[in-house]
Amino acid sequence: LTFYLVCGATGGIFYPLLTHIGWLKVGYLVGASGSILGMLAAAAILFPNMIVYVFGIFPLRMSVLAVILAVMSILSVLRPDVVANAGGEAAHLGGMVAGALYVLTEKFRQRVRMKVQNGIWERKMAESRDLQFEVDRILQKVHDHGLHSLTHKEKKTLKQATKAEQIRSKL
Repeated sequence: LTFYLVCGATGGIFYPLLTHIGWLKVGYLVGASGSILGMLAAAAILFPNMIVYVFGIFPLRMSVLAVILAVMSILSVLRPDVVANAGGEAAHLGGMVAGALYVLTEKFRQRVRMKVQNGIWERKMAESRDLQFEVDRILQKVHDHGLHSLTHKEKKTLKQATKAEQIRSKL
């Protein structure tokens, strides 16, 4: 769903950008074709040799179909005076670019996601080690000077450690 919506939104953003710079005339933009063509571009990269039937009759490889539709969209955007739906073609092109980029950047996004998750894990482990070190120090203080020697903060730390251990034991 996220992929579909990102492709559609990119197509929807690409058209107003071209109207803002004066390349295309301002008009309405309706439909989900940017999303659909984003999925087509992604499928063409992931499954280039897959056979699809255009109009249920003409067999084409997925990559060939994607190239044909991309070229048609590019030509339509380059010559907006000739094509009635140049805005729609701009949205098609934006959706295709988003779909292709999404697939081509998958490994990079996975590496970033893993680094973030690894950083979160390391931070949690460091917090756990720090808490354990503090608990050990407090328990040594209790052993050496008695329970009455603890400060309010140290008692709070022991309660926090007890709750954390109870949660861990339930898992």
